[in-house]
Amino acid sequence: MVRSASIQEAAELPGAFRAIAGGLFGADDAAFVAVFRAYLDSSSADEIVTVGGYVSTIDQWERLAPDWNAILEQQGVVETDGYRCLHMKDLTAGRRGFPNWTNEQSKALFSRLEPLLNTRVCVAVSRSVSTAAFNDAMAVLAVRFPGVQFQTVLSFTVIQTLHTIASWCSHRGINGPQMGYFFEAGDPRETVREITETMNDVASNPAKAATYRIAGWGFGSKRLVPLQAADWLAYEAHLYGKRHVLPQYGHANVSRDRKGRPRAVRRSFEKLLGNAPEQDVKWLSQRDGVLQVARFNYALIERGDA
Repeated sequence: MVRSASIQEAAELPGAFRAIAGGLFGADDAAFVAVFRAYLDSSSADEIVTVGGYVSTIDQWERLAPDWNAILEQQGVVETDGYRCLHMKDLTAGRRGFPNWTNEQSKALFSRLEPLLNTRVCVAVSRSVSTAAFNDAMAVLAVRFPGVQFQTVLSFTVIQTLHTIASWCSHRGINGPQMGYFFEAGDPRETVREITETMNDVASNPAKAATYRIAGWGFGSKRLVPLQAADWLAYEAHLYGKRHVLPQYGHANVSRDRKGRPRAVRRSFEKLLGNAPEQDVKWLSQRDGVLQVARFNYALIERGDA
């Protein structure tokens, strides 16, 4: 039986990641846990939805935490609400744990966290979907399948990310309910609701649960270092999509710096992906691409295959 935790329980569970994940999934230290953060920017009509994070074992996530927290303290991250935390929106805005931080301070922090993180994780995973491309694709499917209620763009993106992990498992001969999934509990209420509905649908369907190797799933607070790592990757992938992918297809204006030049790719993102042991990070920005993936993955789910 697939187990899950309520939003309130998972957000407040005390103790180490090993205790939380092991208690929720009933797994040992060698079991895999995927951690995710969803990024949605609804401030414009040309938004992109990103779900990104990492897969590693419970043991490696547990080993990451003390070194990560030590680096945050050594680099001067301020304790907020009783703990230090890498929160990318706070960092880029220079607020809360990062009051008035300079670019040099950010670079110094990233340069120490990146090699530590990439030593502990198995694979970086992210999917970003253009809302405009998604809406165009769903309009085509609505004509072909009248009366069918299709997924939201967030639910679709979550499923694409899960499917990427299922493929990763298949290539490594990982079968059975060996993957736990954690999402950040601090996302907006509507985001949490959609993720809950999507994951409950997956967990309650034996074919889907088998496809995604799901042992259990839940939400956790940003106190958990693995979710801070997921926040970093999802933020970088989301920003890259907005600045460098959407403009190629006319879904957003070219992002420029203060001197009017097109923005360069962030070095922190290049290193985060370039040094990852494995990575599968993609952006879906065209209608036909969304249609192809939707048709392909829906067929696989119906067969309970991956």
